[in-house]
Amino acid sequence: MNIPAPTECPYYLISRVYLEITSKLKQNFRKKNLEKVNPSFLGILFALSFSDSIKTSALGKLVGLESSTMTGLIDRMENAGLVKRVADPDDKRANLIVLTKEGLKSCDQVAEISTEVLKDIFVDIREEDLSTTINVLKQVLINSKRGIFK
Repeated sequence: MNIPAPTECPYYLISRVYLEITSKLKQNFRKKNLEKVNPSFLGILFALSFSDSIKTSALGKLVGLESSTMTGLIDRMENAGLVKRVADPDDKRANLIVLTKEGLKSCDQVAEISTEVLKDIFVDIREEDLSTTINVLKQVLINSKRGIFK
């Protein structure tokens, strides 16, 4: 058998980094009384901060999530008071997703916390190495045929 050591397996390393960053984000959100915000909401929150409203399907494509995953996340975010669904005036079959006032207010705080957490986690990593890592991860996403960056 040709099984790599966990510390040499990209999947293991990416998973561990994800878990560590998620844990730190949760801790820092709690410290700032942002218990309603879950790290899984970040892509949607940040995408919505650049748009007044967006169809659920377009939002899913933008953040690279399947519609079934989007529905659950939007439900949870709506229950937390961060987003709301409104009828699309141009398409009666579709909903638009918009940030609530609380969601918009949370975006700035979440962005600040996220920046600090990432700064702490990536300390002592050269800028060019981080840039290379980001480019490699983008290519991995493209290769996975999710099409997020195409």
